[in-house]
Amino acid sequence: MHPDATHAAARDRFNREWDRRLGVFHRYASPPWWYEGLTLTPELDYVYERFLPIAEYIHDLRRVVADTLPCRAWLPRVLLSPPYRSLPDFWRRLPRRFHSRVAWLPNDLDEIAVHLASPTVHGARFMRYPEQLPALVAYGLDRGLSTVRCFDFGCGTGQGTYEIAQCLDGRVESCLVIGMTIEPLEAWMASRGRLPNPQPRAGQPITIPYPRPELRSTTCIRFVAGDMLRATFRDAADIIVCNGVIGGPKLNHDADFRQLWTVVSTCLKDGGLLVIGEQFHDGHRLRAARFVALGGKLIRHQRTAGRSTFITVSRTT
Repeated sequence: MHPDATHAAARDRFNREWDRRLGVFHRYASPPWWYEGLTLTPELDYVYERFLPIAEYIHDLRRVVADTLPCRAWLPRVLLSPPYRSLPDFWRRLPRRFHSRVAWLPNDLDEIAVHLASPTVHGARFMRYPEQLPALVAYGLDRGLSTVRCFDFGCGTGQGTYEIAQCLDGRVESCLVIGMTIEPLEAWMASRGRLPNPQPRAGQPITIPYPRPELRSTTCIRFVAGDMLRATFRDAADIIVCNGVIGGPKLNHDADFRQLWTVVSTCLKDGGLLVIGEQFHDGHRLRAARFVALGGKLIRHQRTAGRSTFITVSRTT
């Protein structure tokens, strides 16, 4: 059987089975059933888990989503380690038109993969940290750098990476900005200057373009998929930017902080600049401060401006 036919057969089996289960749920589960705006309580989670267990659903969904992707390694990480309490908890992370559904068309699965890899709640606007751009330029000029190499860890769909490149473009002879995200689908979107369409209508694309600056040929941007806690590069950077990650939900434990400092000590040049940006609530902000506190002797100098912390690093050998 042709692979496409095999994938279609697997998707049809998935849809039939979970539509059947949803029918059983509607027959025997007492309302209220979840809808957008209804508070998701432990009692409501329990009702859905009795008939539509989320762990089993994600296990089955993982296969049919992987079948739609160019490479199975592109599977969003939330499908590998699902954080969902129940099916409604999963639905509320998706565009509204997917709520209360368990069966999908091929285009639906593509869109689900894109939104799970790059949730719109992560933010997609430019100029989130305006205090950073002049500081990056000043750093390069103060050190007399003709060439700047910058790593943007946790780059998402790449808007901040393009901003960094644009602010350095023309102010140094050449620069290379490498954006890294743990999600291959995000790296793919970033390389094409696209982001998820938040509420696409029928016939509309699932990703939409955002404006990218025109840059000189000596300013280069690259995007890679990888885990910044295991990052290795052949050449060290002058600048590492890490916005919206440190202290957040996915990187807030001391062990991860220490590992990131190990990466910084090997991937950033002596005297290099580490820039941390956060727009979290106060609890997460305290965890970001904890990361800085663990820097120890690696920190030569630090200052804070706006939502950003600028750290000059002493690289150990």
